[in-house]
Amino acid sequence: MDRPNDAVWLLDPEGATREDFERALVHWDELDAASLRALSGHPVHGRRLDAVQLAEAWLEDHLEADVPPAVAACPSAEELYDYSRGPGAAPLSTERRAQLARHMARCRPCEGMAGALSSRPPAPLEDLPPATLDDLDRALLARICPPVPVHQLEKRPSILRWAPLAAAASLIAFAALGGDDKHAATLPVAEPVRGVDAWALASPAGPLLWIPAEAASELFPAGSAPAFELEPLEGATQYFVELYRHGGGALDAGERIADLAGPEATLAGMPLEPGRYTWRAHATVRGLDVDLGARDFEVVERPELVAKLDGLRRAEAVVLLHEAGFRSDARRLAQGLPQSPERDAYLGLPR
Repeated sequence: MDRPNDAVWLLDPEGATREDFERALVHWDELDAASLRALSGHPVHGRRLDAVQLAEAWLEDHLEADVPPAVAACPSAEELYDYSRGPGAAPLSTERRAQLARHMARCRPCEGMAGALSSRPPAPLEDLPPATLDDLDRALLARICPPVPVHQLEKRPSILRWAPLAAAASLIAFAALGGDDKHAATLPVAEPVRGVDAWALASPAGPLLWIPAEAASELFPAGSAPAFELEPLEGATQYFVELYRHGGGALDAGERIADLAGPEATLAGMPLEPGRYTWRAHATVRGLDVDLGARDFEVVERPELVAKLDGLRRAEAVVLLHEAGFRSDARRLAQGLPQSPERDAYLGLPR
């Protein structure tokens, strides 16, 4: 370990000895960014660095000197969630993590909030004019979901208004008196998902695109971490999701790898590796536990598709993912588009 000048210490993690790491720990606040990351990532001295930073924060708290503004200001709820490393958390720099550690050592409300956040806080409401889709985005969405034209209701004679009701009543009477059962088998039925009704489990379903951490972008900042979206239930106060990884067999119960919970009907998950998964959900509705069923999905590795997403507009990415069969990913991106008839028509497609 050498010091080329009076301001910066350099630590070579490849050839550093134990004494070098201990010396770097003493001068941790004089290390350059790369050396500080190497020290923080060390399995032994990284924990010692956390203890040293907390001790220094305690000492600073008991000094009468002014606290630097970067440490004095309470961080946002989003940064506290990222600091606690919850599902879908964004990475923080080593310097910022050290600042937050010093702040929470003296700020009990922030320390308690960081431990209590179970999901990323919602985006704050801003008094801004609503965003709109431009002509290019509308044309892109129209390729996969033409907007439904709005027609004016025509005023019809009263006898025509009652005709559909009369026809429906005659069909009901025919069925009650013993109609022909041989046509019943031709009616379409919903495909069962692993033998469990899953009407409330909206997304994910089917294939999901695997996005490695190094390929995370503005469109997918959390990589391949899916959001588990359920249909909201009236009277529900809490939603729960159990995530299993399995081999795809009908009788394979799988390995339980995660449990999620929250008051909202959409729960943020963690990045998943390629493979087959099943998620089960239940909710607390008026004090009772209600089973919402189970649904399968598969995380698929498609590096050529990930490369095509780079630099695309959000609407272009929606079209690309939809046409490639990744409907859950496309829906997730479409939810971030400005509200418009084209966006609403796409989100209204059967899932």
